[in-house]
Amino acid sequence: MAETEPVRAACLAAVAELRESTEDWLVVFAGQSTRATSRGRGSFGGFGGPGAEVIVQLDDREPDQTTRPDSDWPLPVLIAAWLRGQVGAHRLRMCPFSPRLSAADSLAAGRELAEAESDDRAVGLLVLGDGCARRSERSPLPPDPRGAAFDDAVARALAEPAPDALAALDAREADELGVSGRVGWQVLAGAVLATPRRWTAQLRYSAAPFGIGYHVASWRSNPEEPRGHRRP
Repeated sequence: MAETEPVRAACLAAVAELRESTEDWLVVFAGQSTRATSRGRGSFGGFGGPGAEVIVQLDDREPDQTTRPDSDWPLPVLIAAWLRGQVGAHRLRMCPFSPRLSAADSLAAGRELAEAESDDRAVGLLVLGDGCARRSERSPLPPDPRGAAFDDAVARALAEPAPDALAALDAREADELGVSGRVGWQVLAGAVLATPRRWTAQLRYSAAPFGIGYHVASWRSNPEEPRGHRRP
């Protein structure tokens, strides 16, 4: 579908850049805990219908051909596994969080992730989730006039980068607007705010082609420059 090509290209560019830094990725998303393991394989067949099965896996080892692909993986896990395979990253580790996690608890979870991964081994966060699902008549939920402003605020925060702005997103408003990405963005904010490093960002895509806000951004840390450092 032509409408998906820009966001697909942006996602592939983002993970290609992530792979340059590390091939070990933590996949952050709001959803129920998943049965996916590092040796597991999943299938998009449950989403695409007959004849649309696409097999993905969570690492680059030889697949276990004795097990059938799991068609019950959450969509964020399937997408992350597909992206991994497209750029050849080594492995994914799942980090699901409750969609009802408060802003404070999401930030705390991000800090805990940063502390747990604070050794010299490079680890990337792949955060998956949608923006407002009430943007237009094409949306799966009735349109809400607040949706565009909410997505604009998210896009600005992802572009700057502004973890404080992500931390300040209102959980109730996000829930009312059908935003699935709020928890993941605030986990990201908590992880970034827990580090002393300076961060740069690139917003690669922000639009609502199907009445749902899609944002794709890359954040990269510079361990040589602390936050607040100004270049001469």
